[in-house]
Amino acid sequence: MLSRSLRYSYATPLFQQNSGILSINYTYSNGPWTITPYFQYTNVARDFKIGIAEGASTYGGAVLASYAFNDNFALAGRVEYIAQTGDRFAGGTSLLYGAGSSALSFTVTPTFTFDRYFVRGEYSRVQLYDISRGDLAFGTLGTGFGRTGNRTSQDRYMIEGGITF
Repeated sequence: MLSRSLRYSYATPLFQQNSGILSINYTYSNGPWTITPYFQYTNVARDFKIGIAEGASTYGGAVLASYAFNDNFALAGRVEYIAQTGDRFAGGTSLLYGAGSSALSFTVTPTFTFDRYFVRGEYSRVQLYDISRGDLAFGTLGTGFGRTGNRTSQDRYMIEGGITF
């Protein structure tokens, strides 16, 4: 029989598969407004049997908000921050972009609906802090964005459409 860490290694990374999570969420809805703040804490305990030499934790929070201007147009947005414990100079278990790293993101999403159909656009920006930049002279990549892992920000644009059932 395969161990738990090997059996699920392709679906979910080892550390996330063997973690605990606490999430506190609240949703406020009044008229055209929906606002959802949340706080999240995750912990990965040391477990030598499956290859986790050092434990680590993350904590973060976000505020999601949506305003429906009418039956056909809504605008949503999100601001989110997440950080990992640890010291980036000491190495250790990486749950984000290296030990001691953090990220701040901003997303805006306008949505147009007509009958059962929708078209949604999205713009998102992520800014990383305290990442491990690696050393290309020694062939080690950083833990950030881009080909070498040294970029500390990334923008994403998306358009999607579909049918609501």
